[in-house]
Amino acid sequence: MSKSIKLTKDPIWTLLRKVTIPASVGSLFQTFYNLVDTWFAGRISAEAIGAIAKSFPIYFTIIAVGVGLGAATNALIGNSIGEKKVRVASMYIAQSLIFALTVSIFVTLFGLNVSNYLLGVMGSDSAGIALTREYLDIIFYGTFIVLIQISLNGTLNAQGDTRSYRNVLIFSFFLNIFLNPLFIWGYGFIPGFGIAGLAIATVISQLIGTIYLAYKVNNCKIKEYLKLQCFIPKFEYLKPLTTQAVPVMFSMLFIGVGIFNILYFIGQFGDLATAGYGAALRVEQVFLLPVIGLNTAVLSIGGQNFGAKAYDRIRELYTKALLFGSSFMTIAGIIIFFWCRIFCFFIY
Repeated sequence: MSKSIKLTKDPIWTLLRKVTIPASVGSLFQTFYNLVDTWFAGRISAEAIGAIAKSFPIYFTIIAVGVGLGAATNALIGNSIGEKKVRVASMYIAQSLIFALTVSIFVTLFGLNVSNYLLGVMGSDSAGIALTREYLDIIFYGTFIVLIQISLNGTLNAQGDTRSYRNVLIFSFFLNIFLNPLFIWGYGFIPGFGIAGLAIATVISQLIGTIYLAYKVNNCKIKEYLKLQCFIPKFEYLKPLTTQAVPVMFSMLFIGVGIFNILYFIGQFGDLATAGYGAALRVEQVFLLPVIGLNTAVLSIGGQNFGAKAYDRIRELYTKALLFGSSFMTIAGIIIFFWCRIFCFFIY
């Protein structure tokens, strides 16, 4: 656990700042990462931007499962630390990784077998489906890397460490600027893969980030009791992980269904309309970042305080987080309404 952060003792406003800001900065660079992908897709063709946009609600399956997994890992490890049950927290590290690997198999199979149908429903013709699948298949083959990374990040977040994942996202952003053109158009002995190069660059970046987070987890205090036998599947730990993760997964999946419905109707107007929507979505994501960071902070702070039975601090956390989130989104909504054309001009 970070020496400078005590989630059960430090003032709530101080904790919200210390935990939210690194998480928000990391999310900002994640959005920049997506903007870079959109920009390079635009250098390939307008159809490539449309393909990336249509892949999003299907790729959102990975995001939904990952959010649920991260929330469950964060909450259960945080509760265990708050209760001063370090051995239990160590066990949850291992069981969360097992859960991530198991779920990744089902998500990958879903993505590879259902994508054609969903893309067809969104209005893609055979050429558009083939183009999108060039990108999407590689992303789904890398699902296990994404979910392991999210599990490791949940472990760190439960201890108040949002800086490590921030560092991963910043590094990945700059690495992506280098890897995208390398794999899209090729250089030397590396052939050009076109739109598939975007996915290859993403998987490589995620793999490097996962290795770094594994190193950070391996050096945290609650790793003390993490032994090889902890990685034997244990129902008494997998059950609460599933119970915590599944409701969050389904709530996120319904967001994905909403995006799917929007793209279904936009797709009736052609790939350029879809591409425009995809670009606008990136703008909206930028303004969601502080709230995403706030969500991470509430999970991390609330988890440990709940374990420590500090219910007054949880009520204070709820009130102050709600005030901050509502105020920020009101301001963000006004900015987007009046300046949306300027933002979209720079992206698309």
